[in-house]
Amino acid sequence: MAAACELERKTGFHLPENFRRICLECVDAGSHSRSKPSEGYILWAPLDEKSAIETRAWIDYADYFRLVKYSPGAANEVGHLMPRTDGSWTLHYDIAGPDEDPSDFRLEGARFTPGALISISEANKSRVYCVRGIGPY
Repeated sequence: MAAACELERKTGFHLPENFRRICLECVDAGSHSRSKPSEGYILWAPLDEKSAIETRAWIDYADYFRLVKYSPGAANEVGHLMPRTDGSWTLHYDIAGPDEDPSDFRLEGARFTPGALISISEANKSRVYCVRGIGPY
């Protein structure tokens, strides 16, 4: 690990300043209150000036568009965010495999600001998540 850190320092590698850590928490769609605070996602992605995921940055920084899905009684699922041609995003858990996972964001126009609601479809079931926090990568 120390060698990798040295390489980064020597090459001057750094992520753009707009990369953020975004915490999403499952909510009850009817009341927008916390229904299952121990279920959610942590995303790492750059946000543009409108607080939307910056798709252009994916070309150069795809490896850093990451996610962790967490829920009680289950192991954390780690993966990447990958854009689709229709403007949505897929959550790709099997990093080594060629197939897309059946999870996707419908993010056309979505803004990641505290309190915003985001819909994620997984296994033909859509759930609502609230943006509970945004911080540096």
